[in-house]
Amino acid sequence: MARPAISSTTSPLGWIEISDTALQRLRSELEQKGQGVVDEMGVLAIHAGYADYFFPGTSVLQTRPRYLFFACWNFLWLARQRGVSATNLLKRKDEAELWVTGQLVATRKRISALNEPTASVDGIIGIQVFDEEPPRVPAQRVDFIYWTAMRRWGFYRSRIAQERARLFNRWRGSAIGRVGDDIGETADDVIREERLAEFLVPEAPSGWQSEDGEGLDFELKGAEAVWLRDRLLSIEDVAEGPCLLAKAAELCVESPPQLEPSSIRLWDDVLIRQSAKSAMQLDRLERARQASYLSHYVRAIYAALVEWVVETTASPRRDLPLRYYRELLGDLAEDRAMRDVALALSLHSLFADVPRIPGALQKCLHHVQVGLRKVAGGEKAEAVFMNNVTHRLFELVERRRKGGRARLSRTEQGAARRIGFDRNTINVYDLDYRWGQVRSLLADLHRGLTRA
Repeated sequence: MARPAISSTTSPLGWIEISDTALQRLRSELEQKGQGVVDEMGVLAIHAGYADYFFPGTSVLQTRPRYLFFACWNFLWLARQRGVSATNLLKRKDEAELWVTGQLVATRKRISALNEPTASVDGIIGIQVFDEEPPRVPAQRVDFIYWTAMRRWGFYRSRIAQERARLFNRWRGSAIGRVGDDIGETADDVIREERLAEFLVPEAPSGWQSEDGEGLDFELKGAEAVWLRDRLLSIEDVAEGPCLLAKAAELCVESPPQLEPSSIRLWDDVLIRQSAKSAMQLDRLERARQASYLSHYVRAIYAALVEWVVETTASPRRDLPLRYYRELLGDLAEDRAMRDVALALSLHSLFADVPRIPGALQKCLHHVQVGLRKVAGGEKAEAVFMNNVTHRLFELVERRRKGGRARLSRTEQGAARRIGFDRNTINVYDLDYRWGQVRSLLADLHRGLTRA
């Protein structure tokens, strides 16, 4: 297929180096957007803490693991092209990514025309903007989304250009290569240039980035699956033992993840439980489950509090008060099984597992557990939580996160943020620790290993 034209503008500015702290903050904000939730109470700190521990290198923005190979092959292809420099690298890389997207879209259209399932090409990044004229790349480039995975899993390595921006700023194609492709290694009279960066991947398929490409899909070839598994197994052990992702990669050839029902959580998946047992992480996995349920209550209480503030600050002419979130909170609090799991969580152990939880949120978590114990003793959730004490605790957390955009504040700004508040304004659910993305990764890995 013909290479699509790219919609972009050339900037006189080069790459600006971003600190690790700023980059981590940006990734955290993107994680929240990927979750489809505005994290008013900051419980995604718990989500990220356990997800990074169990599944290092993953992100909610990831779709299919074969993108790791595509991104590396694009960088290696660019390194061999004449005229690619730090000043035009982004534009040339965007063109290369558009070629990949075009190949994937062509495969999808071909499969759809045959009325066959399109699972092998589901998860194309940027498919929504590819159909624009001219096509354009998505705001979050594929290599940015997978950069942490490439580094953490050993697909990319460099002693001097670990960060993406630094590699782009110092780009020299002659100093970038694939591990195993050293040239002149046996010649005594050749002084080899020090490598700026290396990519540890198999060779790209024939016809890569050519007009003769035969289309792509996300199904890992047997050799690629073995390669990915070996990369995941090389992840450094954490203090208490191997991470869950490495163990799951080791065991998934015999025990694939459960794809149905889609609502199944990671702690109920047979493969994950086997992996946690083998990695001696069952206790931490159980704490993650307990923290997920407790966070569900935090979100429910927050939504009910906003609803309560709307009612108590509304004019007498307001229609019948909205009671959706308070009734939802009541139902959740009366769910004894869920409540018992949330109450079983040791907050001391949680704070040791996830040390970045802010102090104000720590107080909220303690307050929620105290309140749930009162509900277990027979009190009603609305009477326990819809009061000024709970409001002050939750408002403090939200104001520290959102400033003037806090809905719980009884100010003009807060009132403006509450305009139009209804049952669809806030999502109330638990934490899944990127299980959807990890399940897809392990399912692709399992299918690829069966072909090896």
